[in-house]
Amino acid sequence: MNRGFATEVKRVVLFVLTSVAFGLMNGHLELTLIVCGGLYMGWTLRRTRELDRWLQDSSAQPPDVGGIWGYIFDNVVLLKKNYHTEITKLQNIVTRSEEAANAIHNGLISLDEDGAIEVFNPAARHLIGLRNTDIGFSIVNFIRHPRFISYYESGDFNKSLELPAPNNPYIYLHYQITRFGKGKALVIIRDITQVYQLERMRKDFVANVSHELRTPLTVVQGYIETLQDMSEPASPVTSALAKMEQQARRMDNIISDLLSLTKIESTDNILIKNPVKLQPLLQQIIGEAKVLSGDKQHQFTLTCAADVCLPGNEDELYSAFSNIIFNAVKYSLVESNIDILVLTSSEKLTVQVKDQSEGIDLLHIPRLTERFYRVDSSRHSATGGTGLGLAIVKHILMRHNGELKISSYPGKGSSFNCVFTLPVDAAL
Repeated sequence: MNRGFATEVKRVVLFVLTSVAFGLMNGHLELTLIVCGGLYMGWTLRRTRELDRWLQDSSAQPPDVGGIWGYIFDNVVLLKKNYHTEITKLQNIVTRSEEAANAIHNGLISLDEDGAIEVFNPAARHLIGLRNTDIGFSIVNFIRHPRFISYYESGDFNKSLELPAPNNPYIYLHYQITRFGKGKALVIIRDITQVYQLERMRKDFVANVSHELRTPLTVVQGYIETLQDMSEPASPVTSALAKMEQQARRMDNIISDLLSLTKIESTDNILIKNPVKLQPLLQQIIGEAKVLSGDKQHQFTLTCAADVCLPGNEDELYSAFSNIIFNAVKYSLVESNIDILVLTSSEKLTVQVKDQSEGIDLLHIPRLTERFYRVDSSRHSATGGTGLGLAIVKHILMRHNGELKISSYPGKGSSFNCVFTLPVDAAL
């Protein structure tokens, strides 16, 4: 029991005893108790009124009273001090957070549960042209690019997005959305204009060099063919010319793949919605793969329903699937099986190619889609690979809202899975 409450109890007991004694003396005990009780209630109401007035006027000093009321006033004063201390701490935290957000060069936009803008930093104001009056409006009102709207409405923020700035097409921005709290989101915007320009210069350089190499390479191949026609079959030069022809053909394949990759990269990443029937497309690729297999006599199996379609560009899908299947032919063991399986669901379509090759160590799998990356350079030289096939596959799948998933273990073969996310209106 606290001291204030104990004092108040003693005061009430003393007041009651005094009232009883006074009532016995005057012979009107009940009336005396009623009057004294009313006086105590009036005194209590007065203290309650003082407390109410003091709470409304925070600058006033608390009344100097004792007992339970003095204890109440003291505790309220302490709570007010703690409250102001916590408010000051929170204000300091908010101030430091605002200063930190303002100092960041990346744009930060906080969105509520409905996608409306709550707060943004100066970098976001500069990058996408926001104003203070824009708070409370949906983010898609200011970033109206169809790809951003689709990205935001999908709710899948595992990947980022790169788009031109809404107020300046010469500035390229990187968008990443992160969920936090209960349904809220944070949009992080980064200026990647310089990186984008360097990447564009690289693509232009590769394309230009490839075009420039094509003409002299054609001339070299022509002279090699002429020399081969002129040389005697038993001549020592014949073997050298054959090797020259092989390397020239390999260089021509590299140039062709580089030009194909550059063309794919330079095209906008928009899903083309022409339905492509997969069964006849894969049957055509398998027919060509059997020719490529030759004496290796690989066995092909295709499991695909006749009515399965995939929205996209038929030439690009042919290039992607043929690269994977032809790779399976090149690296699979003699007379082994190559299985092509098409799996469908309401949201996904998967084209799976399983081979019985020597397999790939897990260390190499994350880098297989890099340009010119080789697991075993000697093996690639023997098969005539350019090191660009899976890079082409990766970019084609990205353009078709898909991704390449590879699983492989040494000695157990490999599985290449092209996983496509289907639009709602896709007909399977």
